[in-house]
Formats: sequence, C-alpha cells, structure tokens
Amino acid sequence: PLLPIEIFIPLAGISGMGKNISFTGMGAVNTKVIQILSMDNNLGEIYSKLSLINTLGSTFGMGIGLIIAAMIPDHTTRLCIIPLLSIIRIYTYKKSISNLLL
Repeated sequence: PLLPIEIFIPLAGISGMGKNISFTGMGAVNTKVIQILSMDNNLGEIYSKLSLINTLGSTFGMGIGLIIAAMIPDHTTRLCIIPLLSIIRIYTYKKSISNLLL
C-alpha cells in the first residue's frame, strides 16, 4: 500500500525468489539437524517430526500476521513492528540450533 500499483508484480516476483532461496538454506540446516539426531536409523521419524514442527511454526506465524494486520490497520505502524518480529525470529532460530552447531 505504500508503493505504486505498477511495481506490485515485480516486487511479488522478487519476494518469491527470496522465499525460494530461503527454503534452500532451510533445507541445508534441516539436513544437518536430521544427520545429528538420527542415531538409531530413524531418519523417517525425525524428518516427519521436523516437517510437522516447521508446518506448525509457519501456520502459527501466519496466524500472528493476520492478527497483527487486523488489529493494527495503519501500514506505517506495522512497518515498525516487522523488524522487531524479525529479530525475535532470528534469535529464537539461533537459540534452537545452538547445540547442533559443529
């Protein structure tokens, strides 16, 4: 809403590419997590649990985003919240994998 309508499609394309690149990075991290956790040849079980946690986290995050959009209709105020949420996400992600790093 802050930018002209003409740049919506290019911006959506760029964000889609960024999302795909981030999934590549997530796959590398998931592989390392599965490698460390699969001691008893239980690769399928660990992968399914990891996929479930990722799906739940994504769904929960989408719900939070919808709540924020509904409760804070002002776009500039929401733009101030996004960096804070990003910092929280990065911190919790690093905390969750801190014991798995080499």
